Amino acid sequence: PKCYYSFSVAKKKGNKYVEEVNQIIRGLWMEHKIGTERNERKPLFHILDKRNYDSGHCYRGINRWLTALYPDISFITKDSIEKRGLTLPDDAEGLTVVAWVMPKLTKEEKKLPKKERDALMKKKHPFMVTHRIYAANTIPGLDPKDFPEDKNTKTFESIDAFVKATGVVVKEGGNKSTYAWEEDIIHIPRHQQFDTEEDYYRELFRMVALAANNKSRLNANEKKYQRGKKYGRESLIAEFASSYICSKFGIEPDDKVIQELNHWFNALDADPHLLVSAAQQAEKILDYYFKC
Repeated sequence: PKCYYSFSVAKKKGNKYVEEVNQIIRGLWMEHKIGTERNERKPLFHILDKRNYDSGHCYRGINRWLTALYPDISFITKDSIEKRGLTLPDDAEGLTVVAWVMPKLTKEEKKLPKKERDALMKKKHPFMVTHRIYAANTIPGLDPKDFPEDKNTKTFESIDAFVKATGVVVKEGGNKSTYAWEEDIIHIPRHQQFDTEEDYYRELFRMVALAANNKSRLNANEKKYQRGKKYGRESLIAEFASSYICSKFGIEPDDKVIQELNHWFNALDADPHLLVSAAQQAEKILDYYFKC
């Protein structure tokens, strides 16, 4: 006879900050959907490399997507505004973003030997909070700032050069786009079968994002590439990542990412960290393709 162990896993609990971000994303999605229905189409993503005014660092993860829906280039916190002796306008429209905070050692823990302190810090995990940021160009008296290009970011002469650099094989033909995990091959319909060249590249970038998780690249779990919810989650991650790749080459992302978000909103009650974690996973794909 076989012996089996049974166990239960506690339902993933929500956190007020995660839920707040989820509500913000829902609101932005509804705003875009209503605008589309009224033929008041807005660009889904203006520029994805939005920066913190003080540090000059790009917003990453879910913050990349929260700031992307605003035309402003850089953002600043209220504390930073006040430290400069400036005043936040009463009508300033703030944007909520996520911040990760690393727990600190207690007074008693600080008294322990270094080896024990290090072991304790390894067991501690960062937790998420939210804070408000404001468009830097709306703050009276705040000097405009130019941000140099990140030296660690790869540049490509063309889309074809980028696709070639990924190492994945692209074969045109058929009527459906698929990524074959074992063969590491993208199958995509021919250019002529798409309405526009941009539509072709949008679809190609989705497949390229999926290919990033191959064992020869990020080495993600192959079991994720199966039908069902796990595969669907990978599709959501690919939508986030492909939208960024589109913006890199001056192609406006289509509404498919919005459709993917809509599909997953119902799953947020069971897993409130879904969108936040999907955006974090998308960052790994972006780093793999665009960081030196």
